[in-house]
Amino acid sequence: MTRIAALDIGSNSVLMCVGNPLPQGDFKVIYDSAQTSRLGEGLDQTGRLSPQAIQRTVEVLDGCRRKAEILGVSIARAAATAAVREAKNRDEFLASAEAALGFPVEVLSGRREAELTFEGVSGSAYLDPLLIIDLGGASTELVLADGGRLDRVESLPVGAARMKEAIPSEDMLRTFVRMIEVVPSDLGTRTAHGRRVILVGGTITTYAAIRRKLTRYDAELVEGQEFTRMELSSMVEEVRGLTMEERIDLPGLPLSRCGIITSGGLLLVEILEELGVEHFTVSSRGLRHGILREIARSGGK
Repeated sequence: MTRIAALDIGSNSVLMCVGNPLPQGDFKVIYDSAQTSRLGEGLDQTGRLSPQAIQRTVEVLDGCRRKAEILGVSIARAAATAAVREAKNRDEFLASAEAALGFPVEVLSGRREAELTFEGVSGSAYLDPLLIIDLGGASTELVLADGGRLDRVESLPVGAARMKEAIPSEDMLRTFVRMIEVVPSDLGTRTAHGRRVILVGGTITTYAAIRRKLTRYDAELVEGQEFTRMELSSMVEEVRGLTMEERIDLPGLPLSRCGIITSGGLLLVEILEELGVEHFTVSSRGLRHGILREIARSGGK
């Protein structure tokens, strides 16, 4: 059986998803993983990916290649997002990544990233108006769609890791996020009116895992959870009040996210408020699933 794989090389994590193709261009996930490599660490200060960040990420990619071989993957694609597209030395990383994987990595524009996320989350199955919010390590994509088609895409230069690195103090960060206008001014508080709102990305799936007190991440228990904005805001404040030692012991919160879980949460709450979102659905799917769907639809080309 042909197996397909997709890698999402983000600013904070590398996500890998392996699936078996199904008829009509669909697929069944058989393996899904996330590993923190902090590729974007220090990027805002230097404009470059550091040698240490490149090495960490390439080591993760080498492990992904070996895992894909064990699982019998015959077709694989990899995509890089904000950290790589912004870096002055991205060619250096791309050469090392290709050597580790055995095939080239595609650098996505913000719009292309949003399109693949839309495909991964909805598969064009939702014909009702959608608003998808994908908060990553260095950027946030807003996707508005209707009738299974994209209406508008916004890629915002804010993310959980980027904000934490810029403002290490969580008290100062909380004040700063409330002062800035994250969302473009023409996307007002009625943007979400009449739209199904779906949140994706490591920050919100982590809060969903915390809510369920998951000692081991389970995408099926995260997928489809319903939240209100006020509930998320309360959770963010509760986590913000914990010491780092207390966070480490919190079920659902992996060690790799303890330092950025508040920055990501504060950003999400602010974005939701600016867009007028009162309630939303969590999805564990995203960019990597969109890549898999494209592979499946193309017959592996």
